[in-house]
Parts: sequence; C-alpha cells; structure tokens
Amino acid sequence: NLKEADQLPSVVAHLMEEKAFKEPVQPSFASATPSTQPSTQAPQKKVAFQETGDHLNGGSVLGKAMDYEISKPVDDSNLKRPLEPQEPAQKGSCSGCMTRYVLKFVEQDENTSTLTIRLYRSFCQVACGASVFMLSFLLGVVCLAGSAPQEVTVAYSASDTEKVFVIDQALEGDVLVYYELPNLFMTSKGYVEGKDKRAINTFMGSVTCEVAETLEDARFRRGSDESFMTRLEAATGNESDAEILPCGLVALSMFSDNYTFERETDAGWERLEVDETDLALPADESGYLKITEPAEGSDQMRVGGIESWITAGSFYEHWKGWDR
Repeated sequence: NLKEADQLPSVVAHLMEEKAFKEPVQPSFASATPSTQPSTQAPQKKVAFQETGDHLNGGSVLGKAMDYEISKPVDDSNLKRPLEPQEPAQKGSCSGCMTRYVLKFVEQDENTSTLTIRLYRSFCQVACGASVFMLSFLLGVVCLAGSAPQEVTVAYSASDTEKVFVIDQALEGDVLVYYELPNLFMTSKGYVEGKDKRAINTFMGSVTCEVAETLEDARFRRGSDESFMTRLEAATGNESDAEILPCGLVALSMFSDNYTFERETDAGWERLEVDETDLALPADESGYLKITEPAEGSDQMRVGGIESWITAGSFYEHWKGWDR
C-alpha cells in the first residue's frame, strides 16, 4: 500500500521528536580526575521496530514496537586509579606473627577426645595421688639411706650439771651439737616484735622494747638467773632504771647454757675441743652490722659506740643464733 509506505518517514520522525528512540549515552573519560560520586541517572529505554517480513511494492510493514532497558554505564574510575607502591617485605621479618599465632590458637578446632575429661574422675585422681605419694616416699627413703645420719639425744633438767652418754659408732666429718627447748612458744606477736632496732637490722619490720627495756624489767623477768644478771649489772652499772642494750624480750630471754665435752680414756677424762665460731648463717651476718667489735681492753661488744652486755667470742655467736 503506497499510502501506508509514504507515512513511514513521518512516523519515525514523530517517534524521534518525542524522544522515544534514544541512543545510549556514552561515558566520557576526558576529565583527568575521575569522579567518585555515584551516578543517579535513571535507566534509559530504547524503542525498536521489528520487521514482519511482508513486503508491499518494495515497502515494509511495521510490526510491534519493543522496548528494553539500557544498562547504566560502568563506573571504571576505580580501575583507572593509579596503584600505590607497596613497601617490599623485609627478609626475616615477622610482622603480625604473634597475632596470627593467637588467632590460630583461639580458632582451633574443638578437641573431640574425652581423655582429659576422664582424668578428673575419682578413680584417676586417687591413682594419681597414690603414685605421687609412693614416689615421694621412695625418694625420701633413698635420701635417708644415702646420708645415713646418726643422732644421739641427751635429755637433762635445770638441776643437772653433767650428763654421761655413749656413742657406739664412729662419727665421720663434723659433729653438730644443738639444743631443743620443749614447750617454749616464741611465735606470739608481742614476743616476735620484742627486738632492739639499734642493734639489728629489722628489714622494715615493726619492733619495740616495751616491758623489757630497763634493768628493773630484767630483774622482774629473770632475776633468779645469777649468771645472766651479772652480765646485765656489769654493763648498766647496777642501776635499776638504766637501759639495757640491746633490749627487748628476745634478747632478754636468751638461752645461756654452756656445754663442754669430755671423752673417757684409760688415763681418765680428756676434754674435747669444740669450735663455736661462725655459728650464724652467712646470710644472717648482714643483720648484725650495727654491732661492732669491743674497744681496746674490753670484751663488751659495742652498739652505736655504746658498750652492751654482749661479750665477744662464743657468747656473741650464740646470741646471734638465738636472735635469729
């Protein structure tokens, strides 16, 4: 139909004038700085005409118009961004190693074994305790058998001046002699703090000489011990209100028994030499630096330049052992 064919250009022109047929907008990359703002342009549509295949006098018959969406242009600004150079990893560096190890430990798979839980059963606990006990017992037996100590105990009372005892085995090496005082309680707070800070280093401890400070206090507490009181009276001038040095319950209650040892031979009793030097532990010597040697012609140790009732020699060594 020529009439319908003549109208084809006007229909196409009308569609183009109404902007029903549009070409997709191509993205422009002329700008040197790519835009980072997201595109807000709405999707565009394009109208196409499908030919039906019927031909009249060289003309074409329009078919249905189909519309389809044209996708938005791809924002490739990030693709054109220049890559930042990365610093090469140093050889042997362990940056983040600890973090990776911790994360690996925290994120490890759950243990499927129940062995560790079964070890907390009563039977396993009893078996473990019995094994430790037997091992400790055997080690103790081996240590005692290896050292094989021999101990002889000699009991005496306050009225005894001598005691005979027998040692039926030969003793090799040094023979240590020490005394034991039964029913003597020295752990009360008032007694432990009864020391003289002028004579010893207290290592920031709290000490006091209360109720054991003067010669009168010593007579009240130990007046029946004539040998001990003779020492205190000689150092204080026998004045009741004179201050004893060192003072305190610990010093005033010193155990002052003396021992001599004799061995019976065919010719009679032979006295044995006893070494009473260096009785204090080497680590404890720093606690008695305030006590100095006696002045020339005197046997009384000095505390802060003042003579004390402690005499030099074995008595001073025994006093350090007692104060310890």
